[in-house]
Amino acid sequence: MIGKFIVGRVFCKYHTLAICPTNQPIEKLIMEIRRDRALKLLSQCRGDEIWSVQHCLDQGVPKSWVDELSDAYESGYRSDSQTIYENGQMTNQYHGVRDLDLAVRLAQCLGISIDSMQIELMDRLSAVVAIKQAVMED
Repeated sequence: MIGKFIVGRVFCKYHTLAICPTNQPIEKLIMEIRRDRALKLLSQCRGDEIWSVQHCLDQGVPKSWVDELSDAYESGYRSDSQTIYENGQMTNQYHGVRDLDLAVRLAQCLGISIDSMQIELMDRLSAVVAIKQAVMED
């Protein structure tokens, strides 16, 4: 879950130390993605898509991330931006990973601190653009 741990600067190598809010070490995490793969995945994120579980796995997203980030999403019909489409057809529900959530996770893997409250205040497209800019400026 995003925001569950406060994690120090990570370079997407192999190990980092996760720190809980009380600053007590809780476990060693294994980063499961190379920097070049993380940058490639981030470049594919737009902010308005839900990637299928299979698409995530095919693109090299670690299975543990997919398990953590995937959820069932329901369409809203008040505006087109709330409606989920699959193969050009409206669908009521879709199980997958929001590319915004993936972009946040990738940024964290690349060592960028993400303020989840600030992300919540932005629209999804702007949030992904801001994340990409922060990664490129780092």
